[in-house]
Amino acid sequence: MEECAHGGCLMELCIQLSITMLGKQLIQNNLFEIGVPKIKKLIRYIRSKREAFQEEERQKRLQRYE
Repeated sequence: MEECAHGGCLMELCIQLSITMLGKQLIQNNLFEIGVPKIKKLIRYIRSKREAFQEEERQKRLQRYE
């Protein structure tokens, strides 16, 4: 194991932990603040397209009988 100066290992450990924690926080925040709204928007878009397609099909069926 490496020898450290007095207090040097603790400082190095604190730096490594802070980098790890900040990185994790940034990744999670970006995921929840950017990714989740985009996924919700995509789901709404797909649902609206599906509903529009179903409505078109319904209108076509009604026109056949008129």
